[in-house]
Order: sequence, then C-alpha cells, then structure tokens
Amino acid sequence: MGQISEIWKKLNYSQMWFLAILVPMFSFLPRMFTYCDRFSRQLKLERPDYQSAQWDDLLPIIYIAPIFTIVKYYFKKIAAPYFEGKLGKKYSGDALKLKIYKSTRNLFKVFYFTFITLFGFYVLSDTNYHTSLMFGKGDLMYLYSDWPYQEIPKYLKLYYLIGLSYHAEDTIAHFFHPIQNDFFEMLLHHYITLMLVGGSYMTSFWNIGIIVMIQMDNGDAIGSACKAFMDFASIPIVLTNYLGILFSWIYFRDAVFAYETLWKGAFFGQFRINDENSIHIPFIALLIGLLILNLYWTVLFFRMGYRFISKGEVKDLQNPIEDLKKKRDHKKTAKS
Repeated sequence: MGQISEIWKKLNYSQMWFLAILVPMFSFLPRMFTYCDRFSRQLKLERPDYQSAQWDDLLPIIYIAPIFTIVKYYFKKIAAPYFEGKLGKKYSGDALKLKIYKSTRNLFKVFYFTFITLFGFYVLSDTNYHTSLMFGKGDLMYLYSDWPYQEIPKYLKLYYLIGLSYHAEDTIAHFFHPIQNDFFEMLLHHYITLMLVGGSYMTSFWNIGIIVMIQMDNGDAIGSACKAFMDFASIPIVLTNYLGILFSWIYFRDAVFAYETLWKGAFFGQFRINDENSIHIPFIALLIGLLILNLYWTVLFFRMGYRFISKGEVKDLQNPIEDLKKKRDHKKTAKS
C-alpha cells in the first residue's frame, strides 16, 4: 500500500497528461493479442516452410529477463563503491542512496544500449531498406516488399529476443524501484515499447520495428552516460556528452523517426496490405505516443542546457535529487 500511495503522490499535472494518454491505449492490448494470434496461425497454415513468428519464439524471455535482474544486481554491487566515493562529497543520507542507485543503473544502461544499438545496426546492414538517413545504402521502398513473407535478416530473432527481454524486465522492475516524479510517463513509455516491439515481431512488421528500436536505443546510451556522471565529471566532458545527446535525440528520435518511420513508413507506407488495417491504427497511435514522449524529453534537454548556461547548474529536471537534499538540510536547520 505504501508503494501505491507514493505512486499517486507523483501524479502532478504533467503526469496526468501521460496517464490520460496511457489509459485509452490499454484498449489496444486485447485487439493486438487477437490479431497477432490469428496472424501467426494464418502464416503457419499458408506457408509451413516459412519461419514465421510464433508465440513459442517468446518463451525464452521467461528465463532471459531474470538474467537482466541478476546482472543489474551484481553490476550495482560492483559499481556502488565507486559512485559512493564520488557522490559522497555532494550528497548524504537518502539523497546519496538514491543517487548511487540511479548512477549504477544508468551505467548499466550505457553498456546495454551501446551493445544493442551496435547489434541492431549490424542486423539492419543485411537488409535493402537500411536507408541513408540511418547511415545505410538501401531504400525505404523495399520496407514492405514481399510482406508478410519477406526474408528474415540473420540474427533478427535473437536481436528481438534480447530487446523484448530487457524491456519486459525493466517494465516489471519499474513498479518496485524507488518511485520517481516521472513514474507515469515512464510507464507509458514501457507500455508503448512492449506493444510496438512485441506486436511488430508477431505481425512480421519487424522490418520497421528494428529501425524504430535503433532510433530509440542509441540516444539512451548517451543519455544514460550523462545521468551517471554529470555530478562529478568535468565541464568539457559534460558539455560534449550533452551535445551528443541533443544530436542523437533530435536527429534519430525526432527528425528521422517522425519523417521516415512515422510519416513515410506508417502514414504513407504499405500499411493497408491486403486491405487489412484493423491493427494498423493502434500501431500508428502507439508511434504517435512515442513521438510525443520524444518531443517532451527533447524540451527537457533544452531546459537543462538553458539552466546550465544561465545558472551553472547540472540538474535532472525530471527527478531532481538536489531538492531532496535541500529538504533534508532544511529539516536539520529547523531542528537546530
């Protein structure tokens, strides 16, 4: 009950907007499941020789997801002393514990998202729709060629399995982590991610799914590095990292995602294949929801940059641990 009360305490005006977007999207779940199940059965009947996506493909998530939990736990145990030594000069008490927790978690994300981004580019390089905007030589016109029986790139199923396992574990862990101010926006992000990744795999839209995953993942690698080290890294390093975040976020998550994936791939793509569009409206709605989150976070990054220029402060505007520190200091002053 304590965790639930903490969740509702975080329901401020901005989080209410994200909750208002999330609630209607829950209606997509039964429709998505029904369509995916019917679609996979149909493909198996029509082309038994084709390695179409089946529910059994996702069973390894049951044991891969807990592996992420174990790895994160030991990663935190190993990295915590380092961050405690660095952050102990600035924080103490609950603020220090929370900061160490977030820093170790973000350091793990640096390694994971760097790996999964490079792996994604490697898998995508084996296709003819790896476009120039994604640093390839292909053409988007081939994105839906031969759908739903297009050639499956080497290691694509492994790539999807790792990505789904990570996001499934991260979604479950979201309810057990210390409750932050961005609880509902991250819950919306987790839900959209699982629906898009799982749905695209089961409906043979993994060709556009892998592009979206790469566009989202590469920015998380750079952003996590900034969050992990921003309290004690030198100003040149922080600024370099910040500029890297802006480029990655604006280029991949905002511009290329909106233009190539959403606009050309979804709105004007071959989404009405075989006159079947019952599942495509939810897909487009989920993609729009993801774009809204991306634009919101881009605004936050610009605000962080402006705050640094105007006040010389490096601060996480979503979950400012500095405010927790100030509250603790205020209580000490009041008691004395």
